Formats: sequence, C-alpha cells, structure tokens
Amino acid sequence: MKALPMKTQEVMEFFQNPDEIIEVDLENSSLQGEVFVTYITNMRMKTTLVGGTSQQKLDLLIPYLTSAYTTNCKPLLEGGIDLLLSYRGIEPLYNTWLPAKDLEDFAKNHKEDLDPISEFLDSLVCCIPSFNTKYKKSVFDKEIEQGNIEVITDASIIGPNILGLLQEPNFFEIFVSSGVTVKKYYKHQFEVMRFNNKGLFDIVSARDSLLMPILDLLSEPTEESIEILKKHSEALTP
Repeated sequence: MKALPMKTQEVMEFFQNPDEIIEVDLENSSLQGEVFVTYITNMRMKTTLVGGTSQQKLDLLIPYLTSAYTTNCKPLLEGGIDLLLSYRGIEPLYNTWLPAKDLEDFAKNHKEDLDPISEFLDSLVCCIPSFNTKYKKSVFDKEIEQGNIEVITDASIIGPNILGLLQEPNFFEIFVSSGVTVKKYYKHQFEVMRFNNKGLFDIVSARDSLLMPILDLLSEPTEESIEILKKHSEALTP
C-alpha cells in the first residue's frame, strides 16, 4: 500500500509494471482532493483506495467527475455513480464506500457541479438513437436543423470519466428512469471523446443501449412519445 505522492523508488517500480493496480493509502497521503485526482490521472495509475475519512473521500468525487482526462479508479467510479444517484434522490447502487446520508448532503451542496452531468446523461435518451445511420439522416439531423435539438460544442463541459460510468451495469437505466429528456446533442462527447480508447458508441453498443430511449417512451406513452416511436419505426424499417 502506498501513500501519495509516491517515493522515487516506488515510481520507478510503477513504470516497470504500469498495468498493476496500486493500493493507495488515502488517509495518510499528503495529496488530497483535486490534487490527489490529478496525480493518479496524470500518472495513468490504476488504483484502488484504502482507508480515509468520509470527507477525504467526498473531496475526490467532484474532481473525478469533472476531470478532463481518464481516471482509472474503481472506488471513485462507484462513488461517483452513488453520488449522482443521490443527487437524483435514488438509493445508491453500491453503498459500500460512503454512507448514503453523507452522499445525499454532499449532492445537495454541489448541485451546480452535478447539474451539467445530469443534463448530459438525460440527453442520451434523445441522442443515442442517432448512432443508427438511417434514423440520424431521416429524423435526428432534421430535428437539429429545425432547432428542436440544441448542439453543444463545448468539449470541456463533460469529461471522459462520465463515459466510464456508462459501462457499469444498470447505472444509466436507473438514472434516467427518474429524469426528463434533454434535447441537447453534445457533439464532442458523442463524436470524439474516449474513455480508455472507447468512444460513446463503443460503450453503449456493447450494452444494447440503442433500445433504451424506445423503452423509456413505452413506459409512459404520451401523444408526443407515440409520434417519436412512429419516427423510430419508419427510420428503422428496411
């Protein structure tokens, strides 16, 4: 188990075995919060965290969720998921790393940080079907042209660690089940961004996520959703 920053000899050993998962002593590390996340991210370390107070753990979550670069740390991934679910008023999925009450209070105090992430995740219900080429050309592109879907070009508004959350079973389905459809297309995140060399298409196609928006509409049919379903059907019919 290592405290951060690592000693020179430890760094040399790490570079000889870069794929090794490093156990990090959070409580006794002199690096904390955003500096801690930046360190393990820049070093491209695969880490798990041992020890640490609730506050030390909470102080890592927003820097992790908003990082501009990929961070490989399972406890932070699970903690980030539980924080976002708490923000939505949903019971944490893992509930092992941090007490639910601490997550709930932290989420309330960091609404401004979590709102943009929530909007991006909710937008996937509207935009994931655009990975189907026929649907994109016949429906999605026209919706953009008509101004019904806003195109977001800010590459920094959502970082790659958010894409990593989508690989976790059930998270996306649970999160969007209590949300609303956000009609925004995050161009960079959809077309360019990578998490461990996987783009958004690679991630959602591996989980059959293309059907999720249709299932979401079916769960609560409205006149609008029926019309959208008709468009889906027309676009996907050979």
